[in-house]
Amino acid sequence: MYAGADSKDDTEKYAEIWAGEYDWTRLMRRAWGASRAIDYLFTLPEVDKGKIALTGHSRNGKTSLMAAAFDERISACIPSSGGTGAEVPWRYTSFNYDIEDIALLASARPSWLHPRLRFFIGNEHKLPIDQNSFMALIAPRGLMLSTALTEGASNIWAIEQAYHASQKVYDFLDAGKNIAIRTRYGEHGVSARDMEEYIDFFDFVFERSNHQPENRLHCPYSFEEWVALSGEKVNPLSYPEKTENLLKAGSIAEWKNQKSEILKQIAWVLGDEPPGVTNPGPGSLQKAGRGEDSFGTFLTRPRGTEKMGVMPVSPYNGFGDQLFGYLYYPLNDKGKIKSTNLPVVIYLYEYDYSKGFNSYHQMESLLQELTEQGFAVFTYDMLGFGNRIEEATRFYERYPHWSKLGKMVTDTKGAVDALVNLDFIDRNCIIVAGYSLGATVGLYAAATDERIAGVVSVAGFTPMRTNTLDRGTEGIKTYSHLHGLQPRLGFFVEKESRIPVDFHEITASIAPRPILIIAPEFDKDAHLQDIKTAVNEAEQVYTLFEKPENIQLQIPWDINRFSPEMRETMYEWLSRKF
Repeated sequence: MYAGADSKDDTEKYAEIWAGEYDWTRLMRRAWGASRAIDYLFTLPEVDKGKIALTGHSRNGKTSLMAAAFDERISACIPSSGGTGAEVPWRYTSFNYDIEDIALLASARPSWLHPRLRFFIGNEHKLPIDQNSFMALIAPRGLMLSTALTEGASNIWAIEQAYHASQKVYDFLDAGKNIAIRTRYGEHGVSARDMEEYIDFFDFVFERSNHQPENRLHCPYSFEEWVALSGEKVNPLSYPEKTENLLKAGSIAEWKNQKSEILKQIAWVLGDEPPGVTNPGPGSLQKAGRGEDSFGTFLTRPRGTEKMGVMPVSPYNGFGDQLFGYLYYPLNDKGKIKSTNLPVVIYLYEYDYSKGFNSYHQMESLLQELTEQGFAVFTYDMLGFGNRIEEATRFYERYPHWSKLGKMVTDTKGAVDALVNLDFIDRNCIIVAGYSLGATVGLYAAATDERIAGVVSVAGFTPMRTNTLDRGTEGIKTYSHLHGLQPRLGFFVEKESRIPVDFHEITASIAPRPILIIAPEFDKDAHLQDIKTAVNEAEQVYTLFEKPENIQLQIPWDINRFSPEMRETMYEWLSRKF
């Protein structure tokens, strides 16, 4: 069976027939309709009733999963690129994952799912059920999760989390071979190649073929496997317990001594960067537009506008270890670059695994708005995101003592290297701005590279030593266990007070350079009072430099997102400071 097009949806009549009696929504009506089709199939003598499979694509992928969860006559199911509400768990669809979130679906597709779902916007982790539970209901029957690696409405990391969680149920039922995961290159659509592999999976589950799915994983990290691979052993009890903030410097000289120790601890939590060859760049300053034939390196070629130019930045410009990015810059009325001494913002994005810097919610408007303010903007795919997903798959096999976050910080410094090689960029006015993960990377980068003139952090941190698991967040496991960003932090789970460095020390290390911290009041991943305390502590160091005005905390009445109002706050601050 294949769930088909909207134009041929007979189940719409169900809403009229049972109006006022049931509040079921469009997608569940379709799922119920699939079960009615199976009722008919059961009347046909030529149908093998133990070999009925169901698949559907996109919104019908959601429907397929629902139907199979509630109808055990469906022997195998493939939700194909169903995205949010299908393969992707709701808890990983909040704004900082930049995917179809509850707010988008509730407004753009209000008939698909129940209106009560919108009560969980910003609190997706509190939903009473998530997609892995639907998948578990299908066990031990066949289930393949299928998605495109870089499609806009998906997130391969989140899908793999659901796959691992559901696999435990399949293994418990001694049916581990009946759950599969499949990724394809490209975007949302499927081709004949994909349909053939879907049929191959059905044949395997129905014991008509021995061709077992490959089940290739792109985000296979686990903390336990890293410990075994690296051989690292850390006794957290050997680190002093720090139950209060300890920035006690009474002079700039004392602070510089303390900062040198902080930088050593930052280097340790980022891991041991391997030796490399510094890319010196072209040996001379580069002009705008040089190297425009390099666009083919990327999945999609970005477009400029009448007021915004765009050029690729590559290893030719001195950008890191074979890295590529795009620089957007303002144009004047004649279509020429607006200034030969532009301030530039390196923008680092959230946990957007599938799209990287082509983020779903905000990138296009952010680029236009910043260039209208007179700033150039540089952005690129971070390690493990967008075009660089596969680069991170075996990262810890290659660099067991480094960290992905350490590599991201190194790449940010590589971006600075490239920008100072451009003759129209003000090398004294390079700012890093980021949201969520990107903000975290930016803070570490600015603390360890004084060429960065300022920082904007939006929902970028909550202090780690007080972010214990009993307080309702994922704690430091976000970095050490879930995303594999800083494995060494994993040794401090349940010993968080002994973490060798925390964000008040990291932000203080940026002083006296300007920093704007935007901490939404209802951020489910943060503890606001702890952030206030950390900023107050860092402000003492800014005061030593007689620059207390250079650290600013804004607390919008909002959830964890980078709203238009927050962007306006950033633009105003940037224009005032730079």
